[in-house]
This record gives sequence, structure tokens and C-alpha cells, in this order.
Amino acid sequence: MKLLFDCHLDETPFFIDLMKYVQRAFHIETAAVTLGRRRVNDLRANGITTYNVSEFLDTHREVIREAMEQLHQCECYRAGDFHLNSAIHAERYKDAIPRQRHMEVLIGSLLFWEEMFSQYDYFIGPGMAFTLHFTAYLASMKKFNDSRYLAILTARNPNGRVALCWNHVDRWEAVRRKYEVLLAGEMAPEQRELAKAFIREFRDKHTRPEYMQLKYQTPRIRKDQIAEVFRRLRGYYVHGWKKDPYDYYTHSPFFYIRKYLGRWVKSHLDSTYFRRLPARPQCDNRYLYYPLHFQPEASTLVLAPHYVDQINFLSTVSLSLPMGTKLVVKEHPSSVGYRPRGYYDAIRKIPNVTLVPPEMDSQNLIKKALAVIVLSGTVGWEALLHKVPVISFGHAFYNDSDLTYPCNHYRELPGLIDSIMKSKRGAADEYDTRLEKFVAAVHEGTYPGFFTVPKFDERVMARQNVQNIAEAIMTEIVQKRAPVGQEAEPVWSS
Repeated sequence: MKLLFDCHLDETPFFIDLMKYVQRAFHIETAAVTLGRRRVNDLRANGITTYNVSEFLDTHREVIREAMEQLHQCECYRAGDFHLNSAIHAERYKDAIPRQRHMEVLIGSLLFWEEMFSQYDYFIGPGMAFTLHFTAYLASMKKFNDSRYLAILTARNPNGRVALCWNHVDRWEAVRRKYEVLLAGEMAPEQRELAKAFIREFRDKHTRPEYMQLKYQTPRIRKDQIAEVFRRLRGYYVHGWKKDPYDYYTHSPFFYIRKYLGRWVKSHLDSTYFRRLPARPQCDNRYLYYPLHFQPEASTLVLAPHYVDQINFLSTVSLSLPMGTKLVVKEHPSSVGYRPRGYYDAIRKIPNVTLVPPEMDSQNLIKKALAVIVLSGTVGWEALLHKVPVISFGHAFYNDSDLTYPCNHYRELPGLIDSIMKSKRGAADEYDTRLEKFVAAVHEGTYPGFFTVPKFDERVMARQNVQNIAEAIMTEIVQKRAPVGQEAEPVWSS
């Protein structure tokens, strides 16, 4: 078996340790894929076989040019609702290079991945971090009709759990399978107690999601940011990062100086603006709650691509509100200092919409709302745990609980709101039972581990964490290779 790891973003230090552990513990060949010069030296210095997409693009320019003259042939990569135009739209860095170069990278990456298919069995990466060569991989995967991409995602559990899934849209297949088994029967006492304890602890502690407590979420100037700027200055001008014409996501260090300083200054200016907003929703608890999503991010670009324009989304939703009902909107804490003032002014002009300060307690807003509207994201999961109806417009793992109100088009929204306003969805004990079974399934369908950018959480690089996630990956792969319906034993059990 041969495994290929995605090593182009900030999770690379973790993946280096992960690959070395997999090679040593399971005697499995591993290699890395990256783009540009930023990660190559670290990977090769650690003895990792490394494929640089940039080198492939440079040596196959003529083949790529010929392929670009036949773009209609790329329709062969289309499968269902996944096609290249929608995937290109989900690329968060697409404006960093001219469109012509953008297409060269995409088409060249398609050819690169076709070559990789003949050499490696599985590709492992950090979930929904879309870049062009990842887009190309997924497109190639669809063309060959074989799901060989294994995504690692945080399971939104403060005790440290990761979800591994064989897709790019936050569907946790193992959790769904466990949930279906639990729905068909009764939970064991220990399963019920675990689920009840998790729900009780969540409601009692009233804490923010763990990823929101990481230091990079706060708009301030920090020592690690200063160190990062100097590291990028050295890499950009000494190690030649800037010389790669295909590396479109490694920005100039001056980009980060402007970003950090700009956010810090603007967050202070915005604080004056936010102080003029109502301290609490003035709508007698007759409101629906919508948390703005951070952008650009996979939560909208990948999981809800038809609703990326959130101002337009809010304008359309406001038309479906019952008389006397408001839509309360709160800024995402990670977005403070990034959006222009006009963005908030535009929201405040929408009829029946109330913008509240970003520091307002989201948990209180959830608990008092008639319903929560989300595209994806953690707030929908929190609302379910508080037994508040959730209207979901995008892909989210908790949609598999069958406790949300999926909305596939705006025209469905009035009926969903009317249903929520008039009645409760099922008996309270039925909801509680389903919620407890889904919480138990989430625990049993995920693995112990911490997964985020290592420089923001030292637990990620801990030896035990690397071992836990390596064993989880091998368990998933062995299970996938096992005959249908047969449970595979962990490969390290012997």
C-alpha cells in the first residue's frame, strides 16, 4: 500500500511527523504533494519523497497548452453536482494570479493527478482546504469513480476527537453508519450515559467552541505574528519562495504585515461602530438567529456554494419572515477587523433584520431564538444540542441526525418557518432519544485526536496525538478495503 499526503498548507509539520510514524510503525510507503518552494526543503530534509506540482507544471508546459485548447474535454471530470466550474469558484486564492495562469495550474494539476493515480492508493489531506491542485484531485477522483481521498476534520469535541471521511463535503460516513444502527435498536446504558453527560456538560459549561479559543481568532498584534513575518521575509527573499510562478497562495510578507496591522487598527475602529448597535435583540424573543460565516472559507465556498453572497442571502430570507418576526444577525468573531464598514451598513438596511455586536453571547441568542438559520458551521450543532430548530441551507455533518430542517431553495423557507412556528417537530422524548443516539454515534464514529494548525495548538504535535491519528487512518483504510458488511480489525492489533 502507498499513501500520498497533502502538504501545501500550515498542517505540513504535523503531516511530516505523521508520515514518518506511518512508515516506521506500519512499514507503508508514504510521500507528499506540495506546490511551490515553501514546503519542499522541510519535506525533503525529513527524508520524505516529495512531488512538487510546480515542477510538473514547468516540465509539461506544452502538454498543458494543448489541453487548454480543448477545455470542453474537461467535462469528463464532471460527476453529479461536482464539476470544475463550481470547484474553481470554491478556490479561495483564485484572485491571486491572472485567470490564464489560474487555468494553467488547474489543467496541469489534472494531468498531474492522473499520473499519481497510477502510483498511489490513497490521498490524505486536511478536509476542505480547497486549492487548485486539490480541486484537480477531486475532479480526477470523480472521473475514475473511486473515492480514494481521506479527509481529516476536527469533530468539534473539547476532549479531542477527529472525524475521518471519504468525501469533501463534511459528510461523516462512519457516524451515519453508527447512527443507523442505534436508530434500529436500543442504546446500551454506557452509550446513553456518555451521550447524556456530553449534552449536560455542553449546556452547563456554556463555553465557546474550542477552535474559537485559539489565539489567532483575536484581532491583536502577537509575538507569533511578528515571528511569522520574519520567517516569511527569510523564505520569500532568501529561500526563493517568490520565484515560483505557479505558487499562488504563498503571499509576500508585506501582505501579512498589512493584514495583521490592518485588522488590528480596523477592529478598534469597528468597536466604536458595534457599540452603537443594540445591546440585545429588541424583538421580544420573536426572532430567528443567523450567524454570519467567516469568508472566504469552506463553510460557504464548499458547503453552501449557492449562498456565498450573504447580504443577498439575508435580503431573500427577510422576505420569508412572518409578520412581527425579526432575523437577528451576529458577526463571526474571526471576521472582526476584516469586513468593510459598508458591509454592516448594507445588513442594517435590510427590512426585518437586526445586526447585533459580535461580542454578544451566541449561546443566549440560540436558546431564545424561534429557530437558527445556518449555511453550515458549528452554530447549527450547538442549536441542536440546545433543542432549538435548525434550518440548514448547506452541507453539515449534523444534517445526518435528521433533526434539522434542510432547505434546498428559498421557496421552501416560508413553509419550514411556518411548520416550526405552529408545532414542535415530534414529541420531546423522541427528539431527546434521537439527539442522544446521534451524540453517541458521533463519539463512536470518530477517533481521539486534535487536528488544527500546529503552531496554534501544541497538542497537535504531541507524539501520542500523531500515533492516535495514524492508527485512525489505518483503521479507516483497512475498513474500506474489507468486503462489504465485514468489520475489519485494526492493523496494529497483531
